[in-house]
Amino acid sequence: MLGRLIEAGDPVRYHGDFDWPGVSIAGRVMKQGAAAWRMSAEDYITAVSALDADHAIALTGRAAPTPGDPGLAAAMSAHGLAVLRSPR
Repeated sequence: MLGRLIEAGDPVRYHGDFDWPGVSIAGRVMKQGAAAWRMSAEDYITAVSALDADHAIALTGRAAPTPGDPGLAAAMSAHGLAVLRSPR
């Protein structure tokens, strides 16, 4: 379905979790032609600054490339926090 939308010329944007699995998914979706939406290092830093300390989740797992913004992986590694779209 994603491929059909892109082939039809529809703009497809992706936003997901700021954790390593989330940015891995973003990379796969962008390889198909989607654009990142609010998935930059600046967006991540803004989201981290808005986190309630009681709800902070450590960023775990293996770092993943962030093709939409190469600085995102560095920012995530530096802050060490995951920012999830919905609580788990």
